[in-house]
Amino acid sequence: MTPELNLQVRQRSDWEAVDLGFAMVRSQPLGIYPAWVVFILLCATLIWNLVPTDYLWLTGLLFWWLKPLFDRVLLHGLARQVFGTSTTLAGTFSALPRLLRTGLLSALTWRRFSPSRSYALPLWQLEGLRGKARKQRQEQIYLQGHGTAIGLTFACLLLESILYLSGYGLLLALDPTGEAWKFVKNIFSTGNAATLEASHILELLDFAFQVLAVIIIEPFYVAAGFSLYLNRRTQLEAWDIELALRGLGERLRGLAAQALSLLTLMAPALLLGAALLLPPAPVGAAETLNPDPPPVEASETVIKEVMQLEELSQRQKILRWLPRDKKADGDRPTPQNEVLITLLSRILKNILWGGVLLAILLALIFHRRILALLKPLQKTKAERPAPEVLFGLDIRPDSLPEELVAASREHWRNGRGREALSLLYRGALMHLTRKTAIQVRDSHTEGDILRLARPQLEHGKQDYLTLLTRNWQAAAYAHQLPPAEIMETLFSGWPAFSLFPPPEDNTPEAAA
Repeated sequence: MTPELNLQVRQRSDWEAVDLGFAMVRSQPLGIYPAWVVFILLCATLIWNLVPTDYLWLTGLLFWWLKPLFDRVLLHGLARQVFGTSTTLAGTFSALPRLLRTGLLSALTWRRFSPSRSYALPLWQLEGLRGKARKQRQEQIYLQGHGTAIGLTFACLLLESILYLSGYGLLLALDPTGEAWKFVKNIFSTGNAATLEASHILELLDFAFQVLAVIIIEPFYVAAGFSLYLNRRTQLEAWDIELALRGLGERLRGLAAQALSLLTLMAPALLLGAALLLPPAPVGAAETLNPDPPPVEASETVIKEVMQLEELSQRQKILRWLPRDKKADGDRPTPQNEVLITLLSRILKNILWGGVLLAILLALIFHRRILALLKPLQKTKAERPAPEVLFGLDIRPDSLPEELVAASREHWRNGRGREALSLLYRGALMHLTRKTAIQVRDSHTEGDILRLARPQLEHGKQDYLTLLTRNWQAAAYAHQLPPAEIMETLFSGWPAFSLFPPPEDNTPEAAA
């Protein structure tokens, strides 16, 4: 028997209700997690064994798609905890046939991408509404809290992604040999010749990380959506007031029973005392009343005299601003004039909008000429001098041989692969810093230069620079030389990369 969950019913803000849902999971993990973990591990094992080996990448997608089914098992346990009923493993599995009839088909098809499914789930599962009744109820519930439910979905999705990626980070951190990194790279590349056993292990690790992230985060997601739903029901149906009135009624019923028993015992004594203490009725009371009321005329005279008193006849002088010449009714525009004014205003408004659209169209057509006219007005940035040394590499033009490819080939044939790559990379840096508009600083890294060069270079040159940079980094920092095929690609592609147009001369003398 798991302990009952005590929940104080009162109106809360939306995010306070979300926090209450998180607290529900933290306070009673033993009442929620055991049945949930067993069920989800059984489903994960079944998915892993049913999917063919060649399509193991589908296991994660299928597991993610079945989340609405898992949510129903979670809500079943949470609802029983909230309403004071313990949850057992046998009871959870015996309730599965009923849970499958709570709109699961629509939840797995056209409603699968609903960003607020945890907020709408109690309508299907707890209230059992369908059709028009469910739609009306959902519209009423969604008037408040729907935006918070959407934010909750994206926040929990982000937390799941962080846990999923943290699994890979932990795997890499605990592997001192570095072999795990080679295994992980196989997930994101198809060209690596990985063995079938290694690929199977990788897919299993990936699936295990995803299952673990869902096991940890999904109970908080469903509990927060359920708490939002309970808070909205409290606002709509005043559950807090009803519970307070019920408690007050029970206390009053107890007090009334005690008073009734006491009154029953004291009733004879009270009646005897009342008979002895009541005085006799006055005989001449009717004679003191005035049988002849005054006439209406006399009443009006009395009222006028009262209203003329100083206390009731005070006057107050108020000053306010008024227009000097008020328009008479005849000065108002006639219906014919109103129609003419409306027509002219519409014509002028259409002309104005037409002019705006025409100006936008002309600006799009002649944008090059407009930019050329505005170019002299733009402030030109002070160009930085080209650096001479980057990462300890001398990139001055006079430090490089004239036949750069031939010198690099010679180094490669003599077994000096690092020097061969260094010559090519130094030449590439020299061209980039002196023949393009890229502003390279001494503090920039190889990755920064790739990012800065992306919008300046053509697609083919960008690919060549990326290939050269990656192989230079591998040789410089990891002492790993590229194969001969890649070096031949770098040698043959250098002439096309080194062809840059001459820089534009924007000086006044050149313009003259």
